[in-house]
Amino acid sequence: MVKENITTSELHGKKDGFVIRMSSELMAYLCNDYAYRNPNRFSRLKALQDLLIRYQEAKQSSSQMNVNIAQLIKAWGWSRPSVLAFVEQLEKLEVLEVCNMVISKVVHLKPGLFSPALSPSDSM
Repeated sequence: MVKENITTSELHGKKDGFVIRMSSELMAYLCNDYAYRNPNRFSRLKALQDLLIRYQEAKQSSSQMNVNIAQLIKAWGWSRPSVLAFVEQLEKLEVLEVCNMVISKVVHLKPGLFSPALSPSDSM
């Protein structure tokens, strides 16, 4: 039986992390999975892709990405506890930050997450 929520350190027995560079095309390919019976429910990878797209769209319009938990629940087809747990995990991994507003929690991706676009010929 496969362990569902295995971490990288558990898989490799190491404490140090690593960074994976991937194109948006690879991300799109990986997000097209059929793991769920409900096609409207996002996978975790698809949810991350959605956050990245929202960030890029906000950046192109010279604004800040302001998406609240309720919007993510609706977009991803997840329950509130699932969205909160996922966002909390991404916050621990320093991918995003959550700002408590008066009536909601707003999610912001950290700008340091992005690097300039890489061509396929760039060395790894």
